[in-house]
Amino acid sequence: MKNVLLSVFYFMFLFTQAQQNNFPEKCGTMHLLEMHQNNHPQLQVKMQESEKNIQHWIKNNKGSNKSVITIPVVVHVVYVNNNQNISDEQIQSQIDVLNADYRRLNTDKVNTRPVFDTIAADIEIEFCLAATDTNGNFTTGIIRKQSPGEFFGLFTPLDAVKSSNGGIGSDPWPTDQYLNIWVCPLIPGLLGYAQFPGDNPATDGVVITTNAFGTIGTVQPPSTKGRTATHEIGHWLGLRHIWGDGPCDSTDYVDDTPNADASSSGCDLNKNTCVNDSTFWGNFNPPDMVENFMDYSEDACMNAFTKGQKNRMWAVINTLRPTLLTTMNNKNCYTVGIHSNILPSNEIQIFPIPAENNFTITLNEEFIQSLTVYNLLGEVIFSKNLNSSSAVIDTQHWKNGIYTINVKSENNNFIRKIAVTRH
Repeated sequence: MKNVLLSVFYFMFLFTQAQQNNFPEKCGTMHLLEMHQNNHPQLQVKMQESEKNIQHWIKNNKGSNKSVITIPVVVHVVYVNNNQNISDEQIQSQIDVLNADYRRLNTDKVNTRPVFDTIAADIEIEFCLAATDTNGNFTTGIIRKQSPGEFFGLFTPLDAVKSSNGGIGSDPWPTDQYLNIWVCPLIPGLLGYAQFPGDNPATDGVVITTNAFGTIGTVQPPSTKGRTATHEIGHWLGLRHIWGDGPCDSTDYVDDTPNADASSSGCDLNKNTCVNDSTFWGNFNPPDMVENFMDYSEDACMNAFTKGQKNRMWAVINTLRPTLLTTMNNKNCYTVGIHSNILPSNEIQIFPIPAENNFTITLNEEFIQSLTVYNLLGEVIFSKNLNSSSAVIDTQHWKNGIYTINVKSENNNFIRKIAVTRH
């Protein structure tokens, strides 16, 4: 009963703050952590032990990642009314932002100030909508669920959006294999929250409000560039807020991020709230890094992670999310729209694109065991078992449009898109 009362009280507090403050709490991650620790005191001890392992990995493996990894994502769209049932294209726009931000391919990286440009990092992590479920079946990586609620608060009830109990939310896919993101209407003023690694697997993932997910559709200023998800996934990968959630002597456990005495709002490039005491910066006193994705600056201001943050994220993956290293596979990717691949591959060839009356599909190193084609509604329009390196598929009776091809070989599963156009 005590925990329930605390949850209700905190919900009322958040709602009041959201209505009254010019800059309400944008991220609920630390509040979620505090509530989990209050309910489960052993979690704090567990996280302290995890931090020792993270720092040990960084000390002994700094910069040792050898290749880009791809994390399959499942997006749970939980909506009350149809306006909140965001489009596939809006979801893909968010995936595109994540890939740009985490690979430092974002066009606004040119706005990183020279003092920080040398420490800005390509994190070498990519994201894609999952193309296969845990049973190996085709999926778009998008789950849609209508909910009877009005909006979700962090604790009303606790993480209700992450469970189908009572018909309210959507159950996560295995959290050791997928990044689960729930997109839903949150309490006004709250943009999103994430669960730190090492917490309860049943609620692991990220929650983003409908109006701050992606770059098109339902997004509202100033959260129109998809940086809420970039920020919250940073938490999911172990990053803390850049100001350490306290005054100047607080820490985010990263050496190259300058100290700050509070979060930022807007984009004050002259802000310098702490005297440097970091050995990394030596005698230099850097300004607050308001362009860091882990601050509270507006979307248009954010443009960089640091090398130290990269080391921490990789340490977390290796120590607290190691199964992702074996389950991640860029062939398990589904993309919305006509462009077919997140990463180019010479293992599979399809031509001509667009197709008119037929197309040929070829695997260069394996035999095709099965080939299935889906329309945009997810309906199977063609399926065939094969045992050859190539096949010619007749499209004369297909309608013009975009189709998804699922090709399975003995060792791989390929997802590709093709357009069929007849004049």
